[in-house]
Amino acid sequence: MRTVDFEKGDYSTPMGGMVISGIVNNNKEATFSIGIDYQSNFRVGSISEGNEFPEIKEECKERTCDY
Repeated sequence: MRTVDFEKGDYSTPMGGMVISGIVNNNKEATFSIGIDYQSNFRVGSISEGNEFPEIKEECKERTCDY
């Protein structure tokens, strides 16, 4: 089973942006965090991944795939 659980709470940041965070496949080491600046057309400012975040499948590196 493949799941993504988003953390609930305050998504705002002190600099006026927002952060979306979560856990993949119920693995506390497979986390992610995406910083978004909504004052500049929702530009992604940062992306971080936990130690066990899943790798991109080889066949999906050059095209969008369903997981």
